[in-house]
Amino acid sequence: MKKFDLHLHTRLISDDASLDPRAAARRLQEAGYAGFAVTDHNAFWTSQQLQALQEQTPLIVIRGAEVQTEIGHVLVYGWGEEPLWPYHRLRDLVQVAHRQGAAVVVAHPFRRWFSKRAVGARVGAPDDETISRLPYWKWVDAIEVQNGKSLQDENRHAFQLAERLGLAMTAGSDAHEAVQLETAATFLPDSVGTSQEVIEVLRDRETTVLYA
Repeated sequence: MKKFDLHLHTRLISDDASLDPRAAARRLQEAGYAGFAVTDHNAFWTSQQLQALQEQTPLIVIRGAEVQTEIGHVLVYGWGEEPLWPYHRLRDLVQVAHRQGAAVVVAHPFRRWFSKRAVGARVGAPDDETISRLPYWKWVDAIEVQNGKSLQDENRHAFQLAERLGLAMTAGSDAHEAVQLETAATFLPDSVGTSQEVIEVLRDRETTVLYA
């Protein structure tokens, strides 16, 4: 299996990130990763920007974005050149993404549900039965079940939800700076050799996350 980080942010677009993409590529290569996805906030790199980075690293670089929707953040991989901004309602986003052969993954679905502040305010843990019946799980391709910036309880709950629904699982560091890299990994088949093949594997739900 090949190891990928499918969620990281760079200083090129994400205004809350300091991560240099070339430095990230070097660090991940040294750590044995086969590739990574650039998932800056609400915007995709241009094809020219992606090609320039790809020419500087042997790793597979996947074009992605973390998009704000009415249900929270989702990760989109393989979007074409169509403008993203009209599609911030999840159902519309998924429909357009799938027409283009792109994959859509719900990112860190339980973020802030288990923080000390939320627990202290007695917000209460999510109700599993109610959450399982939400319609949008039928639209997406996978759930991010291991996020390097999420609490253990948040990741565990996402993992249990994906198991219950029979959905594919992904993992990513969600790194915004270099020190946050190497905190999560998605494992894909050894046959994967291009960014397009990564997206096809996500669409086919052939992913593995080693969850402790």
